[in-house]
Amino acid sequence: MKKYFFIYLITLLSCNYNKLQQEQIINDSFLDVVGTQGYGGSIIPPPPLPTDTIVKIKEFVLEISSEIEPLSKWKESIASFLITDSKYAQYKSLLNDSFKQKELNKRLHINMISRTGRYKLKEAGLQNNKSRITRHTIGKVQFSDVVFDLQKGLAAYIVTISDGPKAGKIKLVLLRLDKQIWKVVHEELVEVW
Repeated sequence: MKKYFFIYLITLLSCNYNKLQQEQIINDSFLDVVGTQGYGGSIIPPPPLPTDTIVKIKEFVLEISSEIEPLSKWKESIASFLITDSKYAQYKSLLNDSFKQKELNKRLHINMISRTGRYKLKEAGLQNNKSRITRHTIGKVQFSDVVFDLQKGLAAYIVTISDGPKAGKIKLVLLRLDKQIWKVVHEELVEVW
């Protein structure tokens, strides 16, 4: 009985460590990935706005979905990128291995994201990411599973950033561990609407 309890405990601790590592990767790269265009009132680069419009915005509120999307949802787009750009070949096995893993229903703890710049984060409802943005938010962000290899210092995920149903982008983010901080190495557009 003690043996099974010990195995269960190790498995539980391992799962929690992976979840914490994924949240750390998102936290480290959040502002680089989302960008600061939202400080102008829109998360997608807007056409020039009158100065008085920008001044009226007191808070830059972003909705963050706590639902983690499976990375395999973009398997074909990721595979075509890896074939065409050999510069990032070291990420190929990392991403391919992730497609073989069992997908779990995961949730992101939004309070773990602290490197947000001037953005205030608000948990989004459990609706489709392209749904309407509420009047008090400037955009919505949703992350996929984060895959990583600590030994190689590599990580990758997909992020969906939108201003609502009419404007948004989905991009593959490749990261490298540099002095204990995850840094964005490359972003590849997967979809734009």
